[in-house]
Amino acid sequence: MLLNTTLDDTSPLIKYTNPPYQPPGSFLWGSSTSGDVCKDLYFNSSFTGTDVNQATMSLTFSGTGIWIYGANRINHGNFSVSIDAQDFGPFSGYANDNSCANLSDFKVLLFGQTGLSMGAHNVILTNIPINTTCNWVDVDFIQFETQIGDAGAQAQTSTIDDSSGQFNYSSGWSTSISTGQTSYYDGTVHEAINAQASVVITFEGQAISLFGGVDTSYGTFEAVMDSEPQISLDAQSYGFYPQTLLYHANSLGEGVHRLTLSNGASSFDVDYATIWSTGTASDTTDGPGPPGSNNTPIGAIVGGVVGGVIFIALVVALLKYWQYRRRKEERVEADIFFDSIPRPMISIPVQHTSSPVGLHPSQQDQHSPQPPPQPNGPLSPIQEPPNHHGELQVLQHLKHNRPSGGIPMRGTPRAITTKNLK
Repeated sequence: MLLNTTLDDTSPLIKYTNPPYQPPGSFLWGSSTSGDVCKDLYFNSSFTGTDVNQATMSLTFSGTGIWIYGANRINHGNFSVSIDAQDFGPFSGYANDNSCANLSDFKVLLFGQTGLSMGAHNVILTNIPINTTCNWVDVDFIQFETQIGDAGAQAQTSTIDDSSGQFNYSSGWSTSISTGQTSYYDGTVHEAINAQASVVITFEGQAISLFGGVDTSYGTFEAVMDSEPQISLDAQSYGFYPQTLLYHANSLGEGVHRLTLSNGASSFDVDYATIWSTGTASDTTDGPGPPGSNNTPIGAIVGGVVGGVIFIALVVALLKYWQYRRRKEERVEADIFFDSIPRPMISIPVQHTSSPVGLHPSQQDQHSPQPPPQPNGPLSPIQEPPNHHGELQVLQHLKHNRPSGGIPMRGTPRAITTKNLK
């Protein structure tokens, strides 16, 4: 997936370089801007600026895009940008407004570049004054884009505080500072108070961002990732700013890694670290593009909608199948119950006249229907009832719903004659 990492202007990862020649009274990179009346309109109420010609700001990053933000003000001049020795500009940072009223002049995108190949890149911003009054440039914050894992993969984010067992400290650390401790993550911090005090952070993931404070009294420290070359960083700043990005590394590959930090001659502190690895995202991370861009995952939304429709269709189909099976079972049960009821088949010869009324029982026996003569030999499986002189022989199936105890049939089956059918 693509991830955006934001560096405030005070991050030690940003290098500010003043040229060898500096006119008297110049405002150098790193000078305090805390007295500026518009400082609160900048990100985190801080910015770094200069009026020195050819003063540069540089950043080495591993990613696919970068965006540099600053301000357009009445005393600003021109500047140029280069990425991997490819030049862009000059660009103007001038705005005809000497107040802080126009908010659109702050947190302005000074330069942006996307579509870079994933890997290490170097960006340099150079101040180019127009004249002695329009000679400023400032940097508010920088954001760069990098890829974590394969394209389309989700990133799992975890945060480990400085008090976690994944931080292994040597001697020479303090867990309290004189001022500003409540401004740190979870209210905890480790400050290196002895030279060469070190900490080893063990983690599993593809990228790490380490946060801590910068201050006027802080100094340099060394960082080593696994067996990579050592790099030197400087936590000294023109003011106290906690939770600042001190170190970042990506494209590490999955597995266990070790980040070792060692104090220089002064001091620095560590606050917490954020780890990224491929998997199911647990925390929201910035997507590609500069702040304010819409990073809605369209593919994920479409996939979710399609999956939901398929799920509903399956539920409906299963419900209909269940109803069909239930109706079928009910019909089978009804047929079994019905077939279990005796159904006598009675052959009734057709009579041309109704049975005599009021006959003596002996006389009634004479008029009682006699069964037809049986042929000699075995019966055939199906025998056709005889039909004498157009008489209708009817097999009447008598159906009675009876309890299990049985109820004897009452009455005599009625003979059906051709007269009855007229």
